[in-house]
Amino acid sequence: NPKIFNNSHILSKVGFRWKKKKNKRAHTYININEKDIQSQAEESLMRLKKKKIHTFFLHRIDRTQSLEKQIEFLNNLKKKDYCDNIGLCNLSAKDIKNESLNQVDLIQTEMSLVCNNSKLVKNLNNSRIILHTCLARGLISNKVINHIPVFAKKNDRKKYLKEFNKKNISKIKFALSDLTQEYNLTKINSAKINLATIKKIYKPKGMIVGFRSLDQLKQIESFDKFKNLSSKTVKLFKFYSNKIGNITGRVK
Repeated sequence: NPKIFNNSHILSKVGFRWKKKKNKRAHTYININEKDIQSQAEESLMRLKKKKIHTFFLHRIDRTQSLEKQIEFLNNLKKKDYCDNIGLCNLSAKDIKNESLNQVDLIQTEMSLVCNNSKLVKNLNNSRIILHTCLARGLISNKVINHIPVFAKKNDRKKYLKEFNKKNISKIKFALSDLTQEYNLTKINSAKINLATIKKIYKPKGMIVGFRSLDQLKQIESFDKFKNLSSKTVKLFKFYSNKIGNITGRVK
């Protein structure tokens, strides 16, 4: 129902395509040119039943062409009044030194207990930062602590990520237990504690948090108003996110 979007900040992405294959996982590829960026934006607006949204992000940067050119394609969407802001995702430390980044309103990067992009974030104005995958694809929750299976189905691609192998899950379980030991987990979900900690440390413009059901949403709602966060929790988060991030190769 499009009415649910009335008071929401709507973000959409362009520059990344899926080519469907029968009985196989879709093939993904980067497709960044002025014509295709515009058509993707128009397709998105049509699906959302909107004439304009808040922000269009470039999903991934094409390393075969200049960043300046790709930002120009996004700016064209702004000129056509398709969006109020433009944004970039998945930047490298080298990218943030590019002067053309001054034209970009928002920058999206991953941040969680298993993915530490703190160095990248610190080099950017936090009023431009949107953090995503803050629950590490569902890994940062009471599921791990309570030994509930984390894979949704047999062919769940998460199992190919380093943080989801059994050895690393046990380390994440230990870190979560340590982080949340002073809280009553029957009253507050460990995911909510982690989200509140990330917000307190990095103070981003926004955070993108996924959920599969209203029950999951209720477990994390109003995390930004959680006031009982201790300084010990903040210190432990910084310690473990750096340590686990090094294990999974996800420190920037």
